[in-house]
Amino acid sequence: MSKTAVITTRIDPELKLNAEAVLAKLGMTTAQAITMFLKQVELNQGLPFTPRLPEQNQPSDNQSVFRYAGVGKQRTYHSAQAADEYISRLRDEWPL
Repeated sequence: MSKTAVITTRIDPELKLNAEAVLAKLGMTTAQAITMFLKQVELNQGLPFTPRLPEQNQPSDNQSVFRYAGVGKQRTYHSAQAADEYISRLRDEWPL
């Protein structure tokens, strides 16, 4: 299949640069990422993710407050090191 269709869109320049930097780390171009996205839309017959708004009570600083999965308790940590240790424990307890 030849690649002849053109998509033109206006994007915030900072968003474009940030996304391109992430994609470069993944070894991808923007065109490749867009092609993958559109292929997933085609395969899933919809968006490949669920669009949703962030929770109203979501903590804004994820290094100071973390919600323990499934329990609803909030635990406050005052350093990035403590937060990193907490995240590591969560990953051990709740592997994906």
